[in-house]
Order: sequence, then structure tokens, then C-alpha cells
Amino acid sequence: MNINIVTADDVLLDRQVRADKIRLLYRQSYQAVFSTIIVAAFWVTLMWSHASHVNLTVWLALVTVATIVRVSLFMLYQRRCKDENVLRWITPYALSVFYSALVWGAGTVWAMPADSFLHQSLTYVFLVGLAGAALSAYGVFRGMTIAVVCAVLLPCTLYFLLSGKHDQVVVAAAGIWFFLTTLRAIDVHNKTLEQSFLRGHQLEAAKRVAEHQARTDPLTGLNNRRAFADTTEAILRVAAREGRSASVMLIDIDDFKRINDNHGHAAGDAALLHISRLLMDTLRASDVCGRHGGDEFAVLLPNTDIKAAREVAEKLMQMLAQRPLLTGGALPLTLSIGLAGDAFDAETLISHADTAMYRAKRAGKNRVELHESPAVL
Repeated sequence: MNINIVTADDVLLDRQVRADKIRLLYRQSYQAVFSTIIVAAFWVTLMWSHASHVNLTVWLALVTVATIVRVSLFMLYQRRCKDENVLRWITPYALSVFYSALVWGAGTVWAMPADSFLHQSLTYVFLVGLAGAALSAYGVFRGMTIAVVCAVLLPCTLYFLLSGKHDQVVVAAAGIWFFLTTLRAIDVHNKTLEQSFLRGHQLEAAKRVAEHQARTDPLTGLNNRRAFADTTEAILRVAAREGRSASVMLIDIDDFKRINDNHGHAAGDAALLHISRLLMDTLRASDVCGRHGGDEFAVLLPNTDIKAAREVAEKLMQMLAQRPLLTGGALPLTLSIGLAGDAFDAETLISHADTAMYRAKRAGKNRVELHESPAVL
């Protein structure tokens, strides 16, 4: 027995495809609304000398009302439709188009000449043409298209069949054949559009995943070195233009090789994850954090001068002392942190922070050092 498991991604894709279909429906069927009233005027003109003027006038008025309703709906859609509510616009569209189809299907049977097979046949030709146009206008939704075609063709088809007259039955049979062949075209059209929309969203999702993976460290989930440098460069350009301060921290886990040698690489990975979570829990949402490589982490602190950056670094070290790594027992970790805030070039700033970090390691580790430059003395 096959069990189909529907995931949240499947539901999201289905909603996205349905939303695309609704947008296309409104976009491609707008002209059909005006075409309908023009075709109605032609049909009334053709029938005028052979059918009741009152019936034709009433019928044309009903078509006009349907046109006004549908045009009003399109205008409301243009003004009020947002990405988050686009799915709500299919129901009013379906109701309006079905009303218009019923006016054509049932209304023409009521208004057409009862004693002229020629004009009845011409009416049926108009209806078949409208049913065929429905495929291109509404084909993105299979159920709606079938309902519209049935509403347009079924009343006149039944009228011909129930008349029992040979010629009318033949015309009705031709209409039924047209409807059956149309069903196949509707299915192909609908499935092709759905697959096209679905593949488009799948490709977009795959692109986003690939871009995320290309910029994300797979172990910690932080920015990788390249992503951190690119983001830092962009933020520093804005800071330089607006005259705002910015600082960079370069963080190294002390004695990381000893952790790997004595406790195994799993413990080393756990230490990296522990530090990354500490950073995410402590830093501001506006701060940029990344794994700089190996056991090093880099942090950009926008709108933060070197003095305030030092306070952040010391807070990190205090919190780490209170939160040892728990892996087969408590494993205390310490950090060596280098700070720089004397430049607005990412490469220079990171290089200066790196120099300060190595000075912290040489000075005994578990400490914060500032880059020595006239800008921060």
C-alpha cells in the first residue's frame, strides 16, 4: 500500500501554484469581459428581426449587468489584491463568470426565435465559440472551465435533444462531441500550466537553498568567511558614508587542538557549536556573525565604537565561563578575542582584529586585546 505523505513544503508549493494561477486568470481574461458584451451585441443584432424585442432587450440588459459586475471585480482586484490574500479572489471570480455563463446559456434559449432552426443553429454557433474561448480564458482552473462550458452549452443542447427533431438532435450531438474533446484540451492545458508553475517555484526554492548553502557554514549555521566579508564590506560602506562607528571582533577558542586530541573531534565540533550558540544568544540582531575558519569566529558590531565593543567581548567571556561545554562532563572553554575599529575597509579591519587576537594568545589567552593604532589610543 502506497502512503502519500504531504509535507509543509508541499502545502506551500500548492498555495504558490494556486496563487500563480489566480494571477494569470485575472491577467489573461480581462479582455474576454469586453469581448462578451461585443459578441452579445452582434447576436442581438442578428436575432432582432426574428425574435421578441422585449426578450432580446432584457437578455442584453442581463449581459450588461454581468459585464459591469465583472469589470468592478477586476478593478477591486487591482486595488486590493495582495500576495497574502490572493487566494481569496478565486471565489468571487468564479461566481461572476458562472453568472455570466448562465445568462448566455439559459438566456439565449429563452430569447432566441422559437420557430427558426437557422437562427437557433446560429445561436448554437455563438455558444460553441464562447465555450471554446473559455478554454483560453479560464483554462488555468479545470473545474471552473468545465462549469462555464456546461453552463453555456448545456441549456441549448438539452433544448435541441428534447425537441426530438432530427436536425436539432444532430446539432446537439455535434455540441456534445465538441464538449468531450474540449475536456481533453482542458486537462492538457491545466496540467501543463500547473507543471510549469510548480517547476518554477521548485527551481526558485532550489536556488535559494543553494545560495544559502554557499554562504553558510554547514556545522554552525553561521555565515561562512566569504559571506561575512561581503556583508561586512556593505555595512562598512554605509557606516563610512554616514559617519557611524563600527568594530570587528575576531574570536579564537583557546587550546582547540588539545580538545580534539584529548576528547575527540566530536567534542571539537560540540565546542564550535557551543560558541556559535553563545554568540547568537548574546549578540544583537543587527550584529553580523560568521565562522572565519577552523576555530575562529568573526563578529561585526555596527554603530559600536571600540570601547563598547570591548564591553561586548568581556561579556561574552563572562557568559562562557558560566556556561561550560557539557560533553561527558563539564569542559570549560576560554577565548582569545582581538578587536579593531580603526578602519572602514573590511579586509583591513579584519586583519587588524586578527593581529590583536594573536597578541591576546601570546599574552596568555583568555583575554581581550585591542588593535594598537592612533585611532583607538
